[in-house]
Amino acid sequence: MRFRIFALLSTALLALGCASAPKNDFDPFALEIEAGRWGVMNAQSAAIIADLPPSAHPLDETDIGRRAALAAELRQSTLEFARLKSWACRDEKLSKATCAEDFSPAWIGRKETAPPSWAELQKRSDAVGAAVMPMWDELCAQAKAKAPNEEPGMICPME
Repeated sequence: MRFRIFALLSTALLALGCASAPKNDFDPFALEIEAGRWGVMNAQSAAIIADLPPSAHPLDETDIGRRAALAAELRQSTLEFARLKSWACRDEKLSKATCAEDFSPAWIGRKETAPPSWAELQKRSDAVGAAVMPMWDELCAQAKAKAPNEEPGMICPME
């Protein structure tokens, strides 16, 4: 039901976008609609994926399966980091210095035929951590400053 309502609203937005000016005019409004379409399509895809049954062949607990799962987790973490940072920088929620740092590892867009080695996964994890930590530290410091009476450890807890 939730998906149907979402699909109806999304379809209405897409239909509105179809009435935009031709692409060769470089109409800013039309480009905004087009960019919004990609977001709607991604949101619809996420809703569909969430409603699909689990895979009949989940990753197993073998060494290869564990490395493949970890590689996928690092890829997802990196993509989510890029999404969050883009959003925070666009809305000026992060310092210019933090926003100036770019993180786009070569492996993020590469289709791998075999899971990376444990050593490669450690290198990737270290790189993701080095990219994520400055943003996380800055945002957590902002949250702590806004809630000075909050009990220590309640904002941005990490084991």
